[in-house]
Amino acid sequence: MRKLLLLCTLVVLLVSGITACQPAAQNGASNQSTPLPPSPTAIRPTNTAVPLPSPTPNPLLQVPAEQLNGLEIHFWHPWSGSLAKALETVTQEFNSTNAWGIQIITTPAGGTQVLVDMMDAAVSEDDLPDVVIASSEQLLSWEEQLAVFTDLNPYITYPQWGFTTEEQADIPQIYWDQDRSSEKQIALPGVRDMHVLFYNLTWAQELGYQQAPETMRDFSSQVCSAAKERKDVDQTGGWIISTDAYTTYSWLTAAGAAGLYDAEANRYQFTSPETQSTLTTLKQLAVNECLWIPRLAEPYDYFAGRQALLYSGSLTDIIPQKRAMDRAASADQWGILPYPSGQADTPVVVNGSSYAITESTPEEQLAAWLFLRFLALPRNQAALTRPTGFLPVSQSAYDELGSFLAEYPQWSASRNWLPMAVVAPVTGSWTVAQHLLEDAAWQIYQPFTAADGIPVMLKQLDEMIPEVLSEQEPK
Repeated sequence: MRKLLLLCTLVVLLVSGITACQPAAQNGASNQSTPLPPSPTAIRPTNTAVPLPSPTPNPLLQVPAEQLNGLEIHFWHPWSGSLAKALETVTQEFNSTNAWGIQIITTPAGGTQVLVDMMDAAVSEDDLPDVVIASSEQLLSWEEQLAVFTDLNPYITYPQWGFTTEEQADIPQIYWDQDRSSEKQIALPGVRDMHVLFYNLTWAQELGYQQAPETMRDFSSQVCSAAKERKDVDQTGGWIISTDAYTTYSWLTAAGAAGLYDAEANRYQFTSPETQSTLTTLKQLAVNECLWIPRLAEPYDYFAGRQALLYSGSLTDIIPQKRAMDRAASADQWGILPYPSGQADTPVVVNGSSYAITESTPEEQLAAWLFLRFLALPRNQAALTRPTGFLPVSQSAYDELGSFLAEYPQWSASRNWLPMAVVAPVTGSWTVAQHLLEDAAWQIYQPFTAADGIPVMLKQLDEMIPEVLSEQEPK
């Protein structure tokens, strides 16, 4: 299966178009959107509350429509640039078309850490926004510590303004599960990203490789060949070393490392034979100068200039990578790959951000939900995909991306891998553990670290994570 997917992907790249490797629904997809029924903007206000078909209706949803009129809902997000602009466009459409005159006031924090600081300050001042979008693990962390988010289950299943069974199934269950805390659905999946390897097919073929790397042995051979070719030029050429937590987690997941996180015990365990073997192999490749540490943070120009055969990235790197290839006037064919595993169905790590509603009045919570329901429409999900390359969370949204898929055929391969998607630990503690994992990865690639010292480092990592977590618990 994996060989077939890779073959289809490479054929797509060679013809620079969209072939039969893609689902038929993507071909000829129209840019004219059809809102999911029922659309919040299509609902007319009434003077009475709409009763739930239940002997004990939820009071949160028993809101007379006139009490929604003109409500202002404050929405905080971390985005900037083209993504923030696209979000503002969608928000303004909701503001100008919703039947109740609800107004969404957006506040762009301009960065993830700034948003975290803003939320922390808002908690202490009891002045939280009505809606916030953040990474799933950050939302879980806030919920585990503060319990500030409302349960979205009643809204999701509400007959008039919720999701039908089919619409719920249109969003993969793995995304819903990322935003659950016990039985509470604390957030609505917003955008997702997939972690992959970028691969220069043309250069690999010139080096004598007709097939993308499927195992660590394949990977090692190819990056060392590329490095050897560049040795007398600038000692680059192989894989650009990345110590990002999701890069390391992707390597370990592809290697079959199981039990990295025990949810019942809330315990991490990176000491395993698979983990040690994978990281030792990468370390040895670094010692052999088949991998290299970049000077610049962004890999795009390195890749376009054939200073890297492969690098670790995500779907949001595809748009800037294409721009770099155009700047370099490169005719090389390139694409994305799962991390080599030797398995038929290679797992790919997916993460992302979701929308949460803070606890407030029934009127404000319902108004906030109507906004989220609008954001979840396939056409609005597609509007946030086009400027960034983020994955839409519903399958229907792909049908809105015809021109985008034609412009970025590399991106379209990701849909084939969604059935193999896995996620990082679904817990707020991942906000801490991922940084410690990054520190460990950085140390592994340093010259002062010997390959035979990796097992000790992993053992120290397993011991350090709970210590740091306990120090950060409220006293």
